[in-house]
Amino acid sequence: MSASKRITATIVLLLAFQAWAPAQAASLQIWNGFAWTDTGYVRFRGPVQFSYVRWTLPCDMVVSVTVLNGTPSVTGASFSGSTGCASTAAQALSWPIAIWPSPGSTVPVVGAPTPNPPVYTLELLDVRFAVGAPLNVFCPSATGTHDITAYLDSTNFVGSNNKLVFDSALGPCRLRTQTFSALEADVPLRVI
Repeated sequence: MSASKRITATIVLLLAFQAWAPAQAASLQIWNGFAWTDTGYVRFRGPVQFSYVRWTLPCDMVVSVTVLNGTPSVTGASFSGSTGCASTAAQALSWPIAIWPSPGSTVPVVGAPTPNPPVYTLELLDVRFAVGAPLNVFCPSATGTHDITAYLDSTNFVGSNNKLVFDSALGPCRLRTQTFSALEADVPLRVI
């Protein structure tokens, strides 16, 4: 192959990879009451549906996120409501979070509330739950993990609760925000 053909082939591959690769990762900032900071703590709270095979249970979920130098990770997740919800526990913590801008201003979660643009994609990595009695199962499995793709609105101003929505299969389980609902942040957030 001639040098010009190799260069052309390399350029085509680089352009294809650039189009395929997600946009550059972003970082998260938290309003501490006085200023935006890249280190802090936020909780998302709201109604979810947790399903296993044909068993579906509405639960309330709290997701605790720690942000260190702009990099977020899930450091806790808990469920409340019925006995089945309360017996579900997060495992393999902490779960890293990757963030990047979402194309458009809508989210691909059926029944999700309309987000305030801009919208960001959050990939919660290496997620696993243990579901206690009466099911006694692991989601996705006893040793495996799975990622959850979620969507966050980031209005960049104080006085607005950011909303997080998701719908994800975890092996035989499924976890999603309830229809027309979202998990809301307890402090304002912005993505930069």
